[in-house]
Amino acid sequence: MKAPEILKQAEQEQQDRADTYDRHGERSIPRTVDAFNAITGKDLTYEHGWLFMTILKAVRSQQGNYREDNYVDGASYFALMGEQAAEDRDKVSSENEIHNSIKQFEKHLGVSDQPQEHQRCPYFTGEPPKWSKAPYWADFLTQGSDGEFFWQEVAGYCCGGIWDHDPEGEGSRGVFAGHSHIYNPKAELAIEKRPEGE
Repeated sequence: MKAPEILKQAEQEQQDRADTYDRHGERSIPRTVDAFNAITGKDLTYEHGWLFMTILKAVRSQQGNYREDNYVDGASYFALMGEQAAEDRDKVSSENEIHNSIKQFEKHLGVSDQPQEHQRCPYFTGEPPKWSKAPYWADFLTQGSDGEFFWQEVAGYCCGGIWDHDPEGEGSRGVFAGHSHIYNPKAELAIEKRPEGE
């Protein structure tokens, strides 16, 4: 069998499989890879899936007697791997171009990509504790009317100047975070969510 015949046969095999399994030729690897990744927690790409099949056929071609289908399928899988690589890498390239264009536009507008200092809740009295001191589970910082700060797992609610860190009675955590020693007349507004990156 000559090389052009192998390639023609590979094309025919893809079409035959389309009639049997898929609508657009042999395209079962993406679904297979998605299932594999879901089961194993791995991060195999579709291109990797086609590479695996190509290698499988290459290995089989070296075992036992000559079998035409190893070369036909190998050519087909390698072509599909090339198609997938072109699609995926063009997509990444386009995404990078979009990202760079956005960055250039932001630079033109004077938008800095440097992290901005987190603005603290304006209703706190005194100096609130830093988020770098917060327990890993705390997503909120509150301050009662007596000036006491508390790290809280959930937002809770404020009643009579006191924040309830477990309003649903589900064991949500709360812990003392410090004291400003300054009365807070707007305690019901004195709540801050953990900033991104903290």
